[in-house]
Amino acid sequence: MKIRILILLFPLVYLNISYLFGQNRVFLHSYNEQIITISYSVGLNKKIKNEKTLEKRIKKLIEKCQDEGFYAFSVDSISKDSFFYHLYIHEGEQYKDASIYVNAETKEIMQECRTANFIKNGAITFQDYNLVAQKCIQYLENHGFPFAEIYLDSLQIQENSISAQLKIDKNSFIVFDSIIVKGDAKIKKSFLYPYLGLKSKQPYNESVIKKIPNKCKELAWVTQVQPSGIEFVVDKAYLYLFLNKKRTNSFNGYIGIVPEDREQKRTILAGELNLNLVNIFGIGESMEFLWKSPQRYSQQLKVNVTIPYLFRTQFGINSNFLLDKIDTSYLSINFSVGVQHSFHNNSYLKGVYDFTSSQLLLPKNFNASLSITHADFRKSMYGIEYYYRKVDFIFNPKKGIILHSNLAIGKRKILQNREIPSSFYEGIETEKVQYRIIGSIDGFIPLHKRWVLMLGAKGGALFGGQFVENELFKIGGLKTLRGFNENEILASSFLIGTTEIRFLFAKIAYFNLFFDGAWYEKKSISTYVNDTPFGFGMGIAFETKAGIFYLNYGLGKQFKNPIEFKNGKINFGLLLSF
Repeated sequence: MKIRILILLFPLVYLNISYLFGQNRVFLHSYNEQIITISYSVGLNKKIKNEKTLEKRIKKLIEKCQDEGFYAFSVDSISKDSFFYHLYIHEGEQYKDASIYVNAETKEIMQECRTANFIKNGAITFQDYNLVAQKCIQYLENHGFPFAEIYLDSLQIQENSISAQLKIDKNSFIVFDSIIVKGDAKIKKSFLYPYLGLKSKQPYNESVIKKIPNKCKELAWVTQVQPSGIEFVVDKAYLYLFLNKKRTNSFNGYIGIVPEDREQKRTILAGELNLNLVNIFGIGESMEFLWKSPQRYSQQLKVNVTIPYLFRTQFGINSNFLLDKIDTSYLSINFSVGVQHSFHNNSYLKGVYDFTSSQLLLPKNFNASLSITHADFRKSMYGIEYYYRKVDFIFNPKKGIILHSNLAIGKRKILQNREIPSSFYEGIETEKVQYRIIGSIDGFIPLHKRWVLMLGAKGGALFGGQFVENELFKIGGLKTLRGFNENEILASSFLIGTTEIRFLFAKIAYFNLFFDGAWYEKKSISTYVNDTPFGFGMGIAFETKAGIFYLNYGLGKQFKNPIEFKNGKINFGLLLSF
């Protein structure tokens, strides 16, 4: 890419002001009242806090002056004393009449680049030149012309008027040929092409190429040993990637010490084992095997398999299996399968089918004098899921946003249990259309150097008919509401807001203080409860040779129960990589 701009008209100013610091004012060395007025309008008469502020205001000064016809205006040098930044400028002549003429050939290219709307009476203004040049070059670079040029020709100056001819040269048309991987990374082209947004024989696209370094950094299972490169041979472009394999398969286990009975002051151990396998076959697939024992007599088994790209397309597949046993009350099995389409901005859209079957184990909750709270049921739901991520570093973000949402509709059918008299099902809608909404959003805001503010919200809601307790949401624990037991709270609707301050003391390490505030309601066949619980605490996570060690301590409060340190939740573990 090359833009030739006449230096007399549009000086390229590179300001090396990294040595400037402190709060000072600017002294502009100029006797031109119009330029001084412009400098006030861009804030150069105010105190300068840092070098970035000064650089931004100087850039605005140059743009404003050129908009007023001082096309040769530039800031030649900067000096600093105890009180002032001294700006030495070149004003140049002010031209009242200026035009850049466009011939038929150039106009045709501008129409292709969608910039022809700037043409008025066969010309564009000098004020629009930079924007037109930027848009044209950007369009051509993204449509097979990486060596396109735009420049001014036939310059004429007469007193206070100036004119020129706009020229655009496309130069060679380039197509993308292939990806060449250097290094020991196990990675197949069937994954790389759709992941990077490339296709063989497609026109060269600079916008796609610019995203490749960050896309490679986001692959947890490879290390980029040197920057990627493009080789142009005649009319073809070849992408070189320098990738080595990285240990990312992990085994995660933790033990939590939590109170079982507050009155008898007994505690129990709650555990979790999590095996994650990534890119075993070189196609970017991931497999997760999770076992949990969050409470006494309760267990959970979860299997998740994702293949992000199939047959070099943007389509992938995801499947989940969940077995959830809650003490001696019921056993639920959930199976879901989804087909997703991945986009090039770290997002995907997925269509999902979800099936749930729940069966009572022993009707201990049944009482002849009370209504039913749990029930056998079958539920089939169809939904759509959207995910979007834009963060600077996926493993320990400093800034960015992560969004996840899921909408589903389906039918639930309550099945009569033989152990329960049919009279207890009277008045209950056994078949009902239901709606489900689930969503979360996390934002990361840099505060100062290593300090980061994380603001998040997550929620869910069920609509349609009467709900039994074994189909409700379960919240509480490390991933939802900290300071509470895992899945301690049942809810038909909930909303959790999170405020977290992180101090990043290493690339993959931080200390945090957190507060989780929640609202929920439990609307079931026999009960209605609502509350605003909250949890708070602190934690630490850091990388070791064996893996990532993490420790969390949280306190929670719900209803009118007092906050007691003896009821705090401690969770710690080691994420082992192999």
